[in-house]
Amino acid sequence: MMSSRHQLIISSQRRFEPMSAAMLRFASYHSTTISTSDHQKKNPSMSTKDYRYCVELVKNRDRESYLCGLLMPYNARRSFFGIRAWNAELASIKGGSVLNRNKGEQANAALQVRIQWWREGLNKIYDSQQQSENNHEKTINATIFRTTIRGTRTDLHDEQPETITDMVEYADNIVSSLLYLTLETVNVRDEAVDVVAQHAGIGIGLATALRGVRFRLARGECSIPKEFFPEEFPYHKLMHTNNNTDQLKDAVKRVCILAYSHLSKAQELQSTVPKHARMCFLPIIPALHYLSKLENAKYDIFDERLLEHDNLKILALLGRTWLTGVF
Repeated sequence: MMSSRHQLIISSQRRFEPMSAAMLRFASYHSTTISTSDHQKKNPSMSTKDYRYCVELVKNRDRESYLCGLLMPYNARRSFFGIRAWNAELASIKGGSVLNRNKGEQANAALQVRIQWWREGLNKIYDSQQQSENNHEKTINATIFRTTIRGTRTDLHDEQPETITDMVEYADNIVSSLLYLTLETVNVRDEAVDVVAQHAGIGIGLATALRGVRFRLARGECSIPKEFFPEEFPYHKLMHTNNNTDQLKDAVKRVCILAYSHLSKAQELQSTVPKHARMCFLPIIPALHYLSKLENAKYDIFDERLLEHDNLKILALLGRTWLTGVF
C-alpha cells in the first residue's frame, strides 16, 4: 500500500503539472532559444497559447514586469515573458513554504517535489536540445536558470537572512540571473554588461525585499537581516500592532541606501550597454520609484502611501526610458 507521504507527493505533482506545463513547454522554445520560427511554423496554435499563458501569469503576479515586457524589443518580448513567468512560478514555491510551514514533513516534501519538477523539466529541455537536429541560432545558458532554482531552494525555509551578505547573495542569485537571461534574449553576452546587470539585479532585489517587509512580518518573517537588529527585537509585536520603531526605520534605511548605491552604479556604467540591450534594464525604473517613495515616507514601511498602485506613473517613467534609451 502506498504511504500517506507518497500519496501526498503524487497528488501534489498532479495538481501542479497541468498548471505549469504550458509555461515550461513555452519556455522550452522561447526562453531557451533566440530563434523560434521553426517551432512556430510547425505548431503556431500551441506556441500562441503558451505565450498567452505566460503573459497572463506575469500580468497577474508581477504587474511591473508585465509593463516592462510591453516595451521590450519585439524579437525578445516572447522570451522575456517566458523568463518572467518562470520566475513567478519559482516565487510561488516560496509562498507555499510559508503557508505549509506548520503542516509537517508531508507538506515540505510536496514543496521539494515542485522544485524537483522544475529542475527535471529544465534538464529535459536542454538534453533534448543538445540531441535534436533543430537549428537554433542561440541557446540561453542553462546554468543561469539553474542558479535561480538553487537560490529558491536555499531560501525556501529561511524566515530571515542572517547578514546583509546573505540578502545580497539571494538578490544576486535570483534577480541578477533574470537580467543575464534577458540580455541573452537580445544576443548580448559581455562581461562588462554583466557587471551592470549584477549591480542592477542586486539593487532591484534589495528593493523588492523592502517592499515585502510589511507582508513578511504579517507571516512571521522578516526580509531584513538579523544583524541589523538587537538580539531580542520584537518582530511579533510589529506583526500584530504595526507599530514602527526607530530601529526598524534605521534598518530599512540601511538596506535602502545599499540598494540605491547598486542601482546608481548600474546607471553610471550604462554606457557599456549596447543601445538595443538597454530595455533589458527597464526593471530598474520601478525599483528606483519605490525607493524614492520609501525615502519620502521617512523609511516607514507601514506608511499607507507605499501600498498605492502607481501603474500610470511607472508606465510614464518606463516610457521615458524607452524613448531616451537611458535608464
